[in-house]
Parts: sequence; C-alpha cells; structure tokens
Amino acid sequence: MRILFLLMLVMYCAARPGWVHSTPERQALAAGSVPVNMEGIWRRDAQNRFPVAHKSAYSDSEEWIEILPDGKYFKVQMYAEVVGGTEKFTAYRETGIISENAEWILFSPKRTELFESEGPVRNPPNGIDPQYPFPALSKIAFRERSNPEPLLFLLEKGKQEDLLIPSAYERLGVTFNFGLYEGARGKFDSRSTHFENNKQTVVNRRFQPAHYRRIASQKATATLSSP
Repeated sequence: MRILFLLMLVMYCAARPGWVHSTPERQALAAGSVPVNMEGIWRRDAQNRFPVAHKSAYSDSEEWIEILPDGKYFKVQMYAEVVGGTEKFTAYRETGIISENAEWILFSPKRTELFESEGPVRNPPNGIDPQYPFPALSKIAFRERSNPEPLLFLLEKGKQEDLLIPSAYERLGVTFNFGLYEGARGKFDSRSTHFENNKQTVVNRRFQPAHYRRIASQKATATLSSP
C-alpha cells in the first residue's frame, strides 16, 4: 500500500510540459474550416470500475465531445458511482473553440460548469452490468467554475476509425500529469518510435481510457449538446 501511494504521489506531482497547452503555431479556425472528417460526435468509453454483478457497487459514465462546423465544441462528462449505501454523481460541461496545426488540435475552454452530489442510494445495482439513469443536461443544476488551461489533442485518422487522444489525461475538468506526452522525445513529437509505442499503450488501456472515438458526423446526428 505504501509503494502504491508513493507511485501515485509521483504521478500527480511530476510537472507536465507546457507545450501540451499550445499548438506549434496557434491558428484560429475560420468559420467552416474544421479539419476534414473532424466535426461530429466523439465518444469516450469507460468500463465499470467494480467486478461484474457486484451486489452493492457499480460505476457508469457518459463522456463525449461534439465539434461543430464553425470550430466550436461542446464537451460533456457525467460520472456516477454507487458504493454500499452512498451514491455519487458528477457532471461537467465545457464549451470553447478549437485551433489546429496538422494533426494537433488545441481545445480552448471558454465556459465550464460543474455539478456534484452525494447522498443515499437511489439507483442500486440491477443486473449483471447495471447502467446509471443519467439525467438530461437541462435537468442538471450546473454551476459555472473557472476554466482549465487549453489542452492539446492528437488527431489519429485510421482505416477503421478516427481517434482524438489528449496529450495529458483529462477528466471532469482536471488535467493530470500523465498521458500521451510521456512518449514524446521533444515538443509536439508524434513521429518517433518511442511516441508511437506509448500511443498504442494509451489507446489500448481498457480501464479509464483516454481517447475519444468518432461515432457520427455532424450532418448525420442530432446535437447531443442540446437539452
């Protein structure tokens, strides 16, 4: 336990490089100039933190980013956890603009909101893989909070699917000191073998994955950011 604590302490205290909050050449997108095949819905999958069919505990999440044709974006992350007799729910909403340089995409928040609640269990585990009944965004009493720093994402265009990978792991408005950048040999490195190997490790992580998968184009899907 002591060793695990020390490892976590090092992970959280180690400073991340400043370049993860900028692009090689900051260039605001003009209206309608979002990179090809980027606008639409990008979803991040997350697994139950607890063993399947656990009698008294489970977790669930809904996380997505919607990128509009004019370069604006909406990010929504909701997380619920039921443990014993306590139920926790957190919702985070972020709006902003993107700028890009080649495969690097910078997400710059302009407004962020947070909601947190904790109380008796109202949605106990039910079934082998329970799903939490997340409320509609319009039903959540968000409160505005200070904006986090801009964060750089890598756009990975593949044969079967496109991915958005944050340069540092982010969740619920917090940017952590670990992630994709750890494989970089220098600023904005995305070509070295070391970077590629680390990228595969990040993408293949099953528990609390970092990346988002594009699941639909903007034209084909109704906006998820709407109430």
